[in-house]
Order: sequence, then C-alpha cells, then structure tokens
Amino acid sequence: MLLTIQEQYNENILLEVLKRYDVDRDKVIFIGGLDSYVYEFSKNGNDYILKITHSIRRSANYILGEIDWLNFMGDNGLAVSRAIPSIFGNFVETFGDNESYYISILYEKAHGHLPTDADWNSPFFRNGEESLVNFML
Repeated sequence: MLLTIQEQYNENILLEVLKRYDVDRDKVIFIGGLDSYVYEFSKNGNDYILKITHSIRRSANYILGEIDWLNFMGDNGLAVSRAIPSIFGNFVETFGDNESYYISILYEKAHGHLPTDADWNSPFFRNGEESLVNFML
C-alpha cells in the first residue's frame, strides 16, 4: 500500500464508513489488502466484504463504472458478488475533499475456498470452468 494512503487513513475514516452501512465496529474484521483496506462482516444472516480505497488509485466514477458492469452481469444471470448500496442508496461512498478522498464499496461475499494443493490436478485443469464454479458454490 502506498505510504501516503497509510499515513492518511485512520480509525475515524473506518467509523464514518461503517455508519453509512449501519454496521457496528465490533462486527468488522480486517482481512488485508494490497492497495485498499478490506474488511468482512455479517449482517442479518448475510456475509459482506467492505473495501476502502483511495482516489489516488481510482476515482469514484471509475469504480461506479466497474459496479455498473458487475451488477449488469449479475442482472443477466452470471454468478458475481454484487455491489450493495449504502443506507443512502449509494453504491460508492466518498470521504474527504475533491482532490484526495477515500472511497468505500460494499460487496456480497463470495463463498467457496481458494484451491488447495489437493485441488491442483488434471481434472481441475481439464474441467477448469466447471471446477472453478464448484469452488465458488
């Protein structure tokens, strides 16, 4: 993660983001991230992934374009982790000024597991598409 992003990010940003999704701080677990802060939580029996990134990486409009495409694929029958709007109905929430801001996005959590050593075999590669789908179910 870029040092400038790390230096600016703090717990207050996370708390403000969580208000926008009506989530308690004690329900959220940090799971990592390379150029973003990524968290997971459960709410009302559903599992979610919350991503907080900085505008230095992508603009809010760019991310809205990604979300439009993602949700379009979901609307047309593909198995995707759909974006979920905030309590205000926004798929993207921003925090900061016009030139430097954080962006939050909430997604449905995809269930499944990463392939293990035992999964890497001939049928996995021969039936790659089918095998990958099975990992996500």
